[in-house]
Amino acid sequence: MRLQQPARHWALGLIVPLLLQGPVRAGQFAESAALPPLAGVGVPTDPALVGAPYLDPARPLEVRVDDLLARLTPQEKASLLHGSGGFADYGGIGRIGLPRIVMTDGPQGVRAEVPTTALPSGIALAASWNTGLAERYGALLGRDAKATGHRVLLGPGVNLARTPLNGRNFEYFGEDPLLAGKIAAGYIRGVQSEGVAACIKHLVANDQESARLAASSELDERTLREFHLRPFEIAVREAGPWAVMPGYNRVRGVAAVDNAHVNRTLMREAAGSDAAFVSDWGAWDDGADAAALNGGTTLRMPFDADAKYDRGLLELVRRGQVAQPTLDEAVRRNLRLLFRVGAFDPAGAVPPRHAAGNAALARQAALEGAVLLKNDGATLPFDPARVKRVLVLGPNADRRFTMAQGGDELLKLGGSGATFPVQEITALAGLRERLGAQVIGYPWQLAGGKLDRDGLALAARAVDAVVFVGGIDFSFDHEGNSGERPDKTTLALPGPQAEVVKLLAAANPRTVAVLAGGSPMALGELAAAAPALLLQWYPGQEGGRALADLLFGDVSPSGKLPFTLGKRLADWRVHRLGAAAYPGLLFGKDGKPARKQPDLTRSQYFRGDVRVAYLEGPALGYRGFELDGIAPDFAFGHGLSYTRFDYSDARLSADGGAVTFTLRNAGPRAGAEVVQLYARPPGTAATVPENDRPLRGLVGFAKVRLEPGESRVVTLPFRAADLATWSDARRGWRSWPGAWTLEVAASSQDVRATVGFDQP
Repeated sequence: MRLQQPARHWALGLIVPLLLQGPVRAGQFAESAALPPLAGVGVPTDPALVGAPYLDPARPLEVRVDDLLARLTPQEKASLLHGSGGFADYGGIGRIGLPRIVMTDGPQGVRAEVPTTALPSGIALAASWNTGLAERYGALLGRDAKATGHRVLLGPGVNLARTPLNGRNFEYFGEDPLLAGKIAAGYIRGVQSEGVAACIKHLVANDQESARLAASSELDERTLREFHLRPFEIAVREAGPWAVMPGYNRVRGVAAVDNAHVNRTLMREAAGSDAAFVSDWGAWDDGADAAALNGGTTLRMPFDADAKYDRGLLELVRRGQVAQPTLDEAVRRNLRLLFRVGAFDPAGAVPPRHAAGNAALARQAALEGAVLLKNDGATLPFDPARVKRVLVLGPNADRRFTMAQGGDELLKLGGSGATFPVQEITALAGLRERLGAQVIGYPWQLAGGKLDRDGLALAARAVDAVVFVGGIDFSFDHEGNSGERPDKTTLALPGPQAEVVKLLAAANPRTVAVLAGGSPMALGELAAAAPALLLQWYPGQEGGRALADLLFGDVSPSGKLPFTLGKRLADWRVHRLGAAAYPGLLFGKDGKPARKQPDLTRSQYFRGDVRVAYLEGPALGYRGFELDGIAPDFAFGHGLSYTRFDYSDARLSADGGAVTFTLRNAGPRAGAEVVQLYARPPGTAATVPENDRPLRGLVGFAKVRLEPGESRVVTLPFRAADLATWSDARRGWRSWPGAWTLEVAASSQDVRATVGFDQP
């Protein structure tokens, strides 16, 4: 068993000094300065290669790969197994006409030395439940990547929200593997439609930032295959990402970059991935080249051009530690990536960085992802004829969540998910654009955290409506290298937010609470006090304008929760199972838990054998809540609208592979409904031990837009294979014959119709 030793990581030796030098701004931490469009492409310095078949863009991809692979020298093959300098450069072999290509972070906005579009966070995209929007979102990122000289985008991240405390839940796509996989597939199709590679990450079960560089995810095969690997498998099947990133963690004691079971058996053989496998930055350890190559990782990032190191890689083959076909396979996958991103082809037109439509798409994504959690008494939307003077206050009323207008420290704005746009419209700015001087600001609390109760009440009574903008920020949601604790430590909202909302609502019944954040929060007291509650996530550069659109009814909310909002941390099963389940335990050389346990939540940096036991098994997210009979504050898939939708005539399709029903907009406004399909196993399955039996879960969904009074027949296909479970005893998939129930629903707890399905 090889343990990750972070102090030895080449890249971390570069990152850590940056973190210690004080403020880190957009330009300082970008992976590389933006480069001009690729120049000199396809012009080898070796005259014998001019006109070679691999340089002909008209030839099939695999023909080009085969041709170039056969022409490479051993030294060139070795050099294609690692980066070539800087923080994200790769390639640069003049003899074959290969320029450097540059990779970049940018799951929700390409990060470069120049401003690009800042889209809503990944969790907001997941809350849209709109795969078409995900594709347009990805295409915009692809264009921005090309415009800034980047050919590989390090995203999307599809790790599941196993714990509501994970610092990077804001980047990911929620708690359900089907939703995460489908949104990721749309995103990837969009990015790659622009000739830019999407690098799906972090393979696999990399579900916490605490001790992330040392942790081993200890999970059984069923939990791995059916849940944590499944978003990757769906993305491979439906979109074919050109790159895959194994993470920092270990999986059952084997480093992710070395893990042949995951990288080879599951991703390549079972899922069919033909991608390059790119190590997370510094995850490929010094001295572990054979383990990484044999384990299926094909590209070490970052690294310098290093002839001595290349000779060492070739020596591994000579000594029999790495088979020649294994090395050639790795090079083949990396060449495939290079050809796919056009590295050997003439440079095409470069899209503008601030193309018309970019801001509109950012606004549309913010609109579709916003979730209306509560709307008592039709508090929303505001009637423009009656609501002209609005009080706007709260900790996030005028807070920026991007590095716009000079920005803030990158690591205080999420880490690798931070964005750098030209401008960001805050909630306060967006409402002032609409109402001008009729928007009144007021301090929500005084110095020392005291409340001006009388002043708040007077201010609330003097206006037509109150908008309190609260929630959390990137001091809670962030990558593990932020300098803060790597994960959240609580679900509680900071400060007396619930108390203030209660006071405001008592003074003015037209009070709306708008929440920012990217992970579950405990909302019980605040939700009880607020007449209306809107979750806007981290809404990107156009968030304030989108908020004004939603509050005044220009657009009806259509987002749905991509994770469950529990009442307390112990509602999640993982947090009732002790430190072994989260954040993990440090084990000694004797294979037993150390007598004195460090606080693993303090840092991502730990040496030694840290193990995180996935004791909850398949009881992840809403499945666990249902199994344990725990009622959440708001269910997975919940979200309200300004209109009303009726469901009728549900039936199984003639071929038995879909459910069809009629959806009607029975309300007065245009709107979109996210229709969801859940499969409930036969009653006989309940007699089987929990870890072996199938669980009720999401098997399909769609977003349907309807005008007032409009009806549409909706078809929700499902895969019978998704009803099977992995059996360790059988070492294969097990089907469950019998009478299944297919539930057409508006959320995981709001079933509108049921249809029987006999699984043979």
